[in-house]
Amino acid sequence: YDFGLPAWAPAPLEPEGNPTTPAKVELGRRLFYDARLSRGGSMSCAICHRPELAFTDGRATSPGVTGQQTHRNSMSLANAGYQPVLTWANPLMHSLEQQALVPLVGQEPVELGLAGMDGEVRERLQSERIYRRQFREAFPEVHGEISLATITRALSAFQRTIISVRSPYDRYRYEGDVNAVSDAVIR
Repeated sequence: YDFGLPAWAPAPLEPEGNPTTPAKVELGRRLFYDARLSRGGSMSCAICHRPELAFTDGRATSPGVTGQQTHRNSMSLANAGYQPVLTWANPLMHSLEQQALVPLVGQEPVELGLAGMDGEVRERLQSERIYRRQFREAFPEVHGEISLATITRALSAFQRTIISVRSPYDRYRYEGDVNAVSDAVIR
């Protein structure tokens, strides 16, 4: 997969079992913005990870689908694919695939509220022709199976593409662009 990175930037960390592909990224992007991935269909991942707010929601804590407040803020997803640890609360969480389960099915606090709803979520997504096609293209090795496992793999592939490496500082520091930042910044 071409992440479109400058020469100085390494590719994000990818688990061996989920290489990033264009088909997975596009499916993951669609799922990220789809409220059907929540109990009652009222929230999507993008509610708490808004692109215009660096993929956060700008709040101190966030309400889940039941209205229950989370204990912490929604962390930015920018450069999450580079992080060796992915949550404030669990230093043992090392993959985006594993972390995606927390908002999807976690119960303390409830975020998207899908615990115990695997069959219903599968039905919701299978009812859409575009999803049937996209899952087949993204996961031919499992014949396009729509499952919690393939959903989290697609979401993770998309999240690996949320990369911020072209800030003025990056251009100055890594690309040698002396005009990228002001004299005050250099001082």
